[in-house]
Amino acid sequence: MREAIDERFPSDDSQRRAALQVVLDAPPVELPPPEQLRRELEEIRTQRG
Repeated sequence: MREAIDERFPSDDSQRRAALQVVLDAPPVELPPPEQLRRELEEIRTQRG
């Protein structure tokens, strides 16, 4: 999450803090196992080049 927020709001601390607060205030959700999340993240990163 931090990487995505920093990428979207690279120089605006107040917007980064607001985006983080939205994430922290969101209700919990079910997530797949960490290994699956790692694979998905790697796929996204390799698509970016």
